[in-house]
Amino acid sequence: MEIRQVSTYHLFEKLGEGLSGVVYKGWDNSQQRPAAVKILRQPPSPDLTREYLSTAKALIHADHPNLCRIYEVGQTENEAYIIMELVEGMTLKDIILQRRQSDHDFLDLAVQITRGLKAIHSMKLIHGNLKPTNIIISGENAVTLLDAGLSPFKNFQQNPEFVAPYEPYHYLSPEHILNQPITPRSDLFSLGTVLYHFVSGVQPFTGKDEDALCDAILNFKPDFPGLREFGIPGDQILLIEKLLAKKPDERIYNTGELLITLKEMREYHRDTEKLHAFIKPPPSPRTYLSIAVLVVLLLVFWYVVTSFKH
Repeated sequence: MEIRQVSTYHLFEKLGEGLSGVVYKGWDNSQQRPAAVKILRQPPSPDLTREYLSTAKALIHADHPNLCRIYEVGQTENEAYIIMELVEGMTLKDIILQRRQSDHDFLDLAVQITRGLKAIHSMKLIHGNLKPTNIIISGENAVTLLDAGLSPFKNFQQNPEFVAPYEPYHYLSPEHILNQPITPRSDLFSLGTVLYHFVSGVQPFTGKDEDALCDAILNFKPDFPGLREFGIPGDQILLIEKLLAKKPDERIYNTGELLITLKEMREYHRDTEKLHAFIKPPPSPRTYLSIAVLVVLLLVFWYVVTSFKH
């Protein structure tokens, strides 16, 4: 691509693109550091552009290990842009596609995503577009959430000009589909879809087209018992089921409550592992058979010896 400049950043490589914009790898000449530069697409309405930029500006002050840092937000006559931390790693989608889930702990993943969401929610913001492509795993399994607040799906059903690709629909909450208020609990539903996809490798809701998929999100109950086939403990299955409740008030109350639940689950599993380490497994039938044979041989030996003496 042709090298161009945005603010003090030179853009020299396209990293990817999504509904909200195109992301480039850039270099900050003033700070001498790499960065990711998102050029926002023209959204369905100018109000949405202002909302994007307002949210991104608010996140400049968010210094959290599970959130992508925002360095700068700006707008020219032709385009709006967001300068972000360049996070190296794999997306959760790539990990699922490569079937590398066993490299990552379910509870640790859930805790880190929840911490990132809690930081967003504490600022009275909503992620709105949580999905595997917006979750980066880097370093020693560190989790970073991308695109917080840059959801193009707010009231998208009311805008006939907005045509979204099929893939992101899988992670929308029922509130998105019904054009109801999007709340932090909507993010928790999306988290449930992400965790279900992570543990099983398949999405909890599917359909041949957008209408069928939306109907599944509203009415279909995923196969939660079937998750046992993937070695998922019952408490983790119940957690995913609770997150995927159709009605917001039937889900976990907030990220604070979810973190407490996850902490208790992790402590329980650690205690169980310690208990198993101390408890010796019962002997196998072969062990009993070997002991019986040894006893018989000793008795025969004793009989022979005593007979010889007489």
